[in-house]
Amino acid sequence: MLRQVARRTFSTSTPANFSRITLVGNIGSDIENGQTPTGRHYAKYALAVNAGPDKTNWFRCTAFIDKDISVLNERGGKGARILVEGTPNQVVYEAEGRKHSSLQVLVSRIEVLKPPRRDGESNLPPRPSEAQE
Repeated sequence: MLRQVARRTFSTSTPANFSRITLVGNIGSDIENGQTPTGRHYAKYALAVNAGPDKTNWFRCTAFIDKDISVLNERGGKGARILVEGTPNQVVYEAEGRKHSSLQVLVSRIEVLKPPRRDGESNLPPRPSEAQE
């Protein structure tokens, strides 16, 4: 059932389950390119997202869309600052007798905001004390 209010249409039905995540961070690992047993190409990498002055959250990302994979391989790489949109998936696993969980992202969109520096320097802005020198 739809109703119109001030020239906008809104649905009054209950929405389906929906889970989406958008992250901006730096690629923190080398990009692992591969192929599934069914022949589908993928790219896997770790994404570091700043969560405060002394905290970084890490996400494992997997891209299956050929366009995104080619963008990563051409303009991305370890240290690149990127925007990622996708579906989150929590994975629980056991290592050394303890249960762990990891948030993985099945990527649906990638945008390279800043390519990695090729001279070995960080993409991060200088600290205030370094900027004054």
